Amino acid sequence: MNNTGNEKFKRVDKKVARKHWSKGGTVYLLPCQMRLESHFSVPCSISSNKNSPASQFDVSVKMYEYYNCNSEVGKYVSFYIAI
Repeated sequence: MNNTGNEKFKRVDKKVARKHWSKGGTVYLLPCQMRLESHFSVPCSISSNKNSPASQFDVSVKMYEYYNCNSEVGKYVSFYIAI
């Protein structure tokens, strides 16, 4: 899942990611200091369904930050969408 394969990804801010997610799209999460092209980083994908409340996006992001972000890889999440 990197930019050298068939899919291309674009880094977006949280507002754009939330809008894309609410329309049923898939958003990929990665700590801010990790590179998407690296073989050592595997982004986490989150997607919504028709029964997901809007707050579920924020809950998913907070849980990802709690378990995966730290001072070594980055303290906050970067958002990516497929283009």
